[in-house]
Amino acid sequence: MAGLRVSDRDLGVLLDLYNNVFLAFYQIKDIHFKNRAKPTVYNRLSKLTKSGLIGVLSVNLKAHHRHHEDVGVLYKITKQGLLVLKTYFPQLKFRDESAPINMGALFHDLILTDVLRKLKTSFRDCEIINSKVEQKTNGLLTKLPDAVMKNTKSGVETAIEIELTAKSEKRYRDIVLNYRMDSRFKNVLYIVSNTAIRGKIGGIVTGFKNNYKAQDDTGKFYFATIQNVFLQNSSINFDNGKNSFCTKPNEGMQRLEVI
Repeated sequence: MAGLRVSDRDLGVLLDLYNNVFLAFYQIKDIHFKNRAKPTVYNRLSKLTKSGLIGVLSVNLKAHHRHHEDVGVLYKITKQGLLVLKTYFPQLKFRDESAPINMGALFHDLILTDVLRKLKTSFRDCEIINSKVEQKTNGLLTKLPDAVMKNTKSGVETAIEIELTAKSEKRYRDIVLNYRMDSRFKNVLYIVSNTAIRGKIGGIVTGFKNNYKAQDDTGKFYFATIQNVFLQNSSINFDNGKNSFCTKPNEGMQRLEVI
């Protein structure tokens, strides 16, 4: 890190990398270098890399939700970068090491970061945390959700799950049962890539199996499609068949309490 003066923006990048495990170039640029030219961004990231604060991983990945944009590299915070965060933010609690990258779930985790960013523009009264960096134990759950949303006023917690491909019926039965038994999460928001996945989960939740219909009541389990989430400047509609709520961009989410 010799010769590099760490700026507030650098700290923002490091913190973002820690909170999301890894970031693609476009994710860093959109948040931390808005309206800056790409060469400017590459130059700064190159300096952070040479200083040992961030690492670079070459990948062959396409962001299909961004018009099949190529993602050639991913950026990750290093141990040295984590030490910098601990120095500048002594009031925050950090893991001893940054969360590892799951090479088998790169596209899922890329989508997850973009979904969480979109949700944060609507749920302004909530803290939304990627579960990979969460410090809490998972209680009765055999699997942590992809993310946790906590209302900062009431403390009510909601689980967030991203489902790109369908799991087995047995796996969904186990997950649904665990969520029903665990009192930590008042609601579970499923963001699915297609209606078939909603149908499979909904059929298990209701017990109707293949006879499940979208208007059937799924209780604490709410659904939205990834397509809806990524529609530019659109609201996001979650529903459980009986009730629904619709978020609006840049508005607080007071209705979260009464789902």
